[in-house]
Amino acid sequence: MDITSDNGEIRVVGRRAWRQPENWTLRHGESDLSTYELVLTHDNLLNSDRISAELRDGVLAATLPKAEAVKPRKITVN
Repeated sequence: MDITSDNGEIRVVGRRAWRQPENWTLRHGESDLSTYELVLTHDNLLNSDRISAELRDGVLAATLPKAEAVKPRKITVN
């Protein structure tokens, strides 16, 4: 699986690595073994250096933190 962030897009590309064992017959197949791609657009307000992702038990969890400049902050009034 490859994840890239460039020009306002997050691109996720996945490939299946499963190989059919010899002398094994497929009885029912629910999904294709081809490559897939997901492209998400954003407004460039992300901190690209801090983007992280984890793949566990077939579930991809991605963290897309906002850039510090766009986060709300509390301003102290003197």
